[in-house]
Amino acid sequence: MNTPKGIHPALKSLINIGNIHIPAEKIWTETKEDVTGNNKKLLNIFIENLEIEIELKLIIELKLIRALTGRFVLITGDDLYLLEAVGAYIYCIKGKTSLCLYNVAGKTEDEVKEVLYTPVTYRDSDDKIKTGNVIDQLNDGVAVFLNILSCYDDSFLIKLVSDIQHTKNNTGMLIVTTFSTKDELPKYFTNSFEVVSLKTEIAPEMQGQANFNWKVEDDRVCANGKEVSLTELPIRLFLCLYEKRGNFVEREILEKCWNSRPMYEHFVPDAIKSLESTLKKNLDIQIDIFKAKKSGKTITAYKLLP
Repeated sequence: MNTPKGIHPALKSLINIGNIHIPAEKIWTETKEDVTGNNKKLLNIFIENLEIEIELKLIIELKLIRALTGRFVLITGDDLYLLEAVGAYIYCIKGKTSLCLYNVAGKTEDEVKEVLYTPVTYRDSDDKIKTGNVIDQLNDGVAVFLNILSCYDDSFLIKLVSDIQHTKNNTGMLIVTTFSTKDELPKYFTNSFEVVSLKTEIAPEMQGQANFNWKVEDDRVCANGKEVSLTELPIRLFLCLYEKRGNFVEREILEKCWNSRPMYEHFVPDAIKSLESTLKKNLDIQIDIFKAKKSGKTITAYKLLP
């Protein structure tokens, strides 16, 4: 089985994904069940490496993450790899059973609903093969990792909150990651989770500075001697902002980068956050690349810092 590109190495090590829309295979016997000899040593090394990576990039202290007590954890932030690393870390130290991964990045509300509520095959906490959706998995004591949720449909989120609150197995665990901030999500949703807000560390000498010397060649974006290749939509978004760098570009103009308009409200902010995460990671940038202009809580425009 091939692991989808873009998944954090922590998740690659933890899971063997058959299809990015289908839960991962059971890994309990390979990591936690046999806690003697080499397996225990390898797991401890894996957790230590995660801690090092997280501590290098985060302001939040790991002891605050280790202090989580609830079964439902919501992780917010703008760094894709860091979100996945912290999610994997929480599973390693808190999860008591097998892990099922759902990657819903960029999916419409209808697609998210279909992914989460379509029955699939999985193994429960007693190692029995079952068929069911995400709620069934939680009821069977499985740890579910819902990666990069970008769905804001009230009726769906209300149903999801109601369903998870009525799960009966107290070992089932739900880990949700999102690019949205806590304030951007409805309170009835965030109130159902322990929320971990990730803020990346910025070196004091770099705060307030932005001089990237941007260059674009075909699908490659270059900054200060480093470059990264972007896929079709991200490069269109970047070019739209690059052509007016230093000035705000209205959201309505950015929306024209899509061939067809996605069926949920926050598709532009989600795409910008994903683009910024990709650029920061590949170009070794530690400060903000884009600046948003807001009207109340609504983002109305973005600009690329020069």
